[in-house]
Amino acid sequence: MKKLLFVLLLSVFSSSQAEDLAVTVKIMGSSTLEVSCLSGIGGTCNYLILSPLCEDKDLGEGKKQKTCHFTAAAPLLKVKSGEKKSLANLPGDFLYCVKYNAIPTATDCINNPIQH
Repeated sequence: MKKLLFVLLLSVFSSSQAEDLAVTVKIMGSSTLEVSCLSGIGGTCNYLILSPLCEDKDLGEGKKQKTCHFTAAAPLLKVKSGEKKSLANLPGDFLYCVKYNAIPTATDCINNPIQH
């Protein structure tokens, strides 16, 4: 599995979802993700799941820098319209995003993650 690697300085981003497309369950450092794709719309919902490894650095004078490396926590998850899928044993701090009939990028997930 080819892994994605990105080094980014992070800010706190927020997103709002009209309805839940996914549910996560966390158990002591690992998570299970259950996702679906709305029925009746046809096509495929593509979920990208990333695992961050972040390091904080004190720059002095009350300034901090956070550097994060992101790798693919799982292969791209493709869910057909009306289907549900589960993925277990994900790292507890994963982030993910979804695109309909398109492949999401790491930047999509970092800038607009689905809250869990």
